[in-house]
Amino acid sequence: MFVPESLPPNEFVSAGDCIGSLKLDDASVAAQRQYVETIGAPAQSELRHALLTSGLDERDISQIEETQRPIREKKIFLHSDGVVEAASPERNVRSGDSLMRIRAVSMYLLRAHLPTSSFSTIPEVVRAAIHAGSGSNTSVLFLNESAKVLKVRGGPTSTEFDITFPKRAGQLPPNRSWKVILEDVKSARRVLCVPDDCVVQIGKSTEVLVHSEWGKVTPTAVTVGERANGLTEIRTGLSEGEAIVRDLHVLHSHYPNIRAIMDGFWDPSRK
Repeated sequence: MFVPESLPPNEFVSAGDCIGSLKLDDASVAAQRQYVETIGAPAQSELRHALLTSGLDERDISQIEETQRPIREKKIFLHSDGVVEAASPERNVRSGDSLMRIRAVSMYLLRAHLPTSSFSTIPEVVRAAIHAGSGSNTSVLFLNESAKVLKVRGGPTSTEFDITFPKRAGQLPPNRSWKVILEDVKSARRVLCVPDDCVVQIGKSTEVLVHSEWGKVTPTAVTVGERANGLTEIRTGLSEGEAIVRDLHVLHSHYPNIRAIMDGFWDPSRK
């Protein structure tokens, strides 16, 4: 059964908006349970094909395999910006039926590739930012808070997909490469990050140099996490607001006093 969102005629809707949900019938739920029971068995491939032709997609299959539970309700998201032409009633539908009449409007379509293992972790709707510039010196050219991820084709190692942006993103020259950063907003977490050049490896210890008081610095061991865009996540050892030394790699390499402090051989307070 299709249960639509309350969208009146002539309402503007954006790519990534939810237009309703499908409540799957008992037969579909039973087929999913049968699929879970046959994971690893020869019959799995045939059952997988049956689920895909019934209206489920690869992400749904991955969710079923991961949770070992059937999907009873599936939200339907728009692939592109558009205008609602006619309201849709709640009704029973079959695979291939039209759910709602929406007239598509112009949009940008950016095509990208990711390892299949990474693509399977991306939700259907993400925050997507187009960046201008090169290397670490980039700025956000346009941000789409609810971009739709559209799978084009997938293989065992790589998956090709599209990201949609409305034309209000501005004039994007065609046939060129863009840096696009995707973010799963729902799974985002607040972390403490510092520039990469503030962190140095001393033997088996990862350390930063903290301004402990006026004119004094103290080496501090930290635990690091993810690294991206010139930043390193600090998980333990440092608190928000603490001042640390920049360009530590260069200082450690060229200045004996700094190297002695980091290696634990010299206390500058005793100089």
